[in-house]
Amino acid sequence: MSEEINKKTTKTTTTTKKETPKTPVKKTPVKTAVKKTTKTATKKTPVKKTPVKTTPTTKLAVDDKELMKVKEENEKMSTRLKQMEEMMAKILEEKETSIDSKSINSNNIELNELRANEYIEVVSLIDGMLNLSTEPYGKGKTYSFTKFGQSRAIQYGEVEGIINNQEKFIKNGYFYVSDDRVAKRHDLYRFYEETLNKETIEKILNSDDKKDIELFKMATDKQKEVIVNLYIKKIKDLDDSEIDYNKVSLFSKSFGKDVAEMIEEYKSLS
Repeated sequence: MSEEINKKTTKTTTTTKKETPKTPVKKTPVKTAVKKTTKTATKKTPVKKTPVKTTPTTKLAVDDKELMKVKEENEKMSTRLKQMEEMMAKILEEKETSIDSKSINSNNIELNELRANEYIEVVSLIDGMLNLSTEPYGKGKTYSFTKFGQSRAIQYGEVEGIINNQEKFIKNGYFYVSDDRVAKRHDLYRFYEETLNKETIEKILNSDDKKDIELFKMATDKQKEVIVNLYIKKIKDLDDSEIDYNKVSLFSKSFGKDVAEMIEEYKSLS
């Protein structure tokens, strides 16, 4: 029995001796792995990354210059826009002023009622005799004009008769009524838009500016004839060297007749 116990003990001891090496302390690969990890981690944070910081600084400096340029251009654009706005405001103001100046009582067109006995200015645009009657076929009262630009004060009651009976004359630009209230009430602006008034015709006759002379094209055929006749009379005593033949040429093209030839004929007859 004691031998068996001894054998078992020996076996147990042997077994114990054999099992002890199964947990070796020497095999510590974790430490080695940690060391390797530490070494690799140290390599991943290189100090050489510092030069990258200099590149953005240069880039920022360039960007700042570009921003300054853009800012300057925006300021210039803003100044130009402001100037354009001021110019537009000035043009609109002048336009409103010119519209207001056309009428004797332009601010009171709606407020002031036209009375039958109120005197209204009527202006002739014909170079010669013009008769305006208050009734058809020359009946009623007749008002005569003898030259271009002549004006007469006629009572509104009779002006109304002239407008109703002489609409064709207004359409062709033979005369116009110088009162916005009358023009508005009788819808005369539809004719005035197609004809020239006294001031515009005089500008064409007296100006050397091509822009003013170009207004000749906007006249009715009858008004073109009036303007050409007035111009010929104006220059009849001038030498050929003093005549603006560029102006004469423009008149000829738009009028459809040789104005230079007409000038020669007129001079030969006078």
